[in-house]
Amino acid sequence: MEKLSPSASGLRHLRWSREILASLEAHHEHNPLLATPDRDLVLDEIVKTRALVLALSAAVKPYRDFLERRRTQFRGMLRVGVHLCTTARARAESALLVHGAEGLLAPDRTRRSHGHDAGPEDLAQATREAAAAMRSIARSLPELAGHVDDLTEAAAILEGFREAFENLESRERGPLHAALTAAKSALHRGLAELDRRAEKRLGKAFVDSLYPALTRGASIVADAGDEDDDAAAATT
Repeated sequence: MEKLSPSASGLRHLRWSREILASLEAHHEHNPLLATPDRDLVLDEIVKTRALVLALSAAVKPYRDFLERRRTQFRGMLRVGVHLCTTARARAESALLVHGAEGLLAPDRTRRSHGHDAGPEDLAQATREAAAAMRSIARSLPELAGHVDDLTEAAAILEGFREAFENLESRERGPLHAALTAAKSALHRGLAELDRRAEKRLGKAFVDSLYPALTRGASIVADAGDEDDDAAAATT
């Protein structure tokens, strides 16, 4: 019997644990080979496993809510900050074009031309450097001074968004992820204890019957469901 990889997502662990719980419940309700003491044992394991499933569910939901709501909000802010910086730089470079000074604000042009996009921190720094360069140029061409403020403001906005995102990761994601990791670990420990107890009393074949087949390197439950079922996948 194959166990789900501990590195699998919380949602996939939740699906896996519910499959195991369903097997236990089906044995208790429908297995005519179980004597009364054995059925009582299975019922006790159902109670223990259901508690593990509920604890895992309580950790999975807030973490998924964080990823799908809070974190996406801040990712959107980062994209806007990047847009403001790239747009401010493009406008400034266009303004320099008529003076034959294009390229002065883009020392990273070669790297970008090879398809390597700067991250938010690098882009904010490059935009600050562009503002400093434009400030120097504006001493001779005062009509370009407005671009200095545009570049400086865009860099400050992006840097603020980047810092807020990093704080969000450490302040909110860290504790939620730690709680999820602890719940997954508790599940694996609890199932290992279930295996030992059940195998001693009911045999290895009974234990093997509890676990669903897995696929994709034991990272997901094997089930020919539908494309909206993110916690299971058809075997390949």
